[in-house]
Amino acid sequence: MIITITIITIILLFIFRKNPKYKKKIEDSKANLSKHFNRYLKNISPKVYSSKLKTTTNNSNTFKNQYLSKLRQIPENKRKFLINYTKTANTYLTSAGLKNLIKIPTNYVMSIDKLEMRMPYTLDNIIVLPQNFLNRINNKIDKTILETLIHEKLHIIQRLYQDKFNNFYKRFYSFLDNVIRLENLPRVIKDKSMTNPDNNFDLWLYKLNGKTYDLKAKPNSLLIFKGSEVWHKASAIKNGEKRVLLSMTYCDICQQKKNMYDYIHDKIKNFVVYGN
Repeated sequence: MIITITIITIILLFIFRKNPKYKKKIEDSKANLSKHFNRYLKNISPKVYSSKLKTTTNNSNTFKNQYLSKLRQIPENKRKFLINYTKTANTYLTSAGLKNLIKIPTNYVMSIDKLEMRMPYTLDNIIVLPQNFLNRINNKIDKTILETLIHEKLHIIQRLYQDKFNNFYKRFYSFLDNVIRLENLPRVIKDKSMTNPDNNFDLWLYKLNGKTYDLKAKPNSLLIFKGSEVWHKASAIKNGEKRVLLSMTYCDICQQKKNMYDYIHDKIKNFVVYGN
């Protein structure tokens, strides 16, 4: 356990050698004026709008207005609980030698209905929490909720310092080839794939015998591959269809998760080292 904590601390301290100076402020609680938010929406194909929220529109402006209408302020009765969660998360980051990271503010908004499949995610420097997720939050700290909040904050940190992360990836992951912008992804792929709001618009090309493969799986197919070495993306599914995606994380130093600290520490290690 001590070895693993040392590894994760070294990695993050390697990336954040200097105190991060975070000067950005929220111009709008709904991220309406955020360059990241607008860029994210522009990279969503109209053919998958209905997967992001319940809509029939193909118009980008209408979609944006509908999307913003699903973002709300955190209810007053939940704010004090989120403050408590944020303080607890900061305690774990500090105990792991990552005190610099808590200087980056943590901001929250709430999503309603079925926006982004009711999943927690980030937009620019904001963590978006679905209403059903917030309903679970009370004055008792739940380790799975705490893990999620830390996980989402790490997305924000990565977005702020993407160049540092990219340099780290290039240095330690020999199978990485090059980066292409999400805007350069062929439309035919965008039309069949989901754009992740947590993304940073960088797509890594992996070296795989110098070739790129397009696999069209038949219904009821089972595909097993090493995700850390194969650049992959699942296409969108149609209404009524079902798909199961299972992910297994490699554990270099395995240990029993006896307490909340072990869970949080493992989450940070996996995010930094393996990207999940």
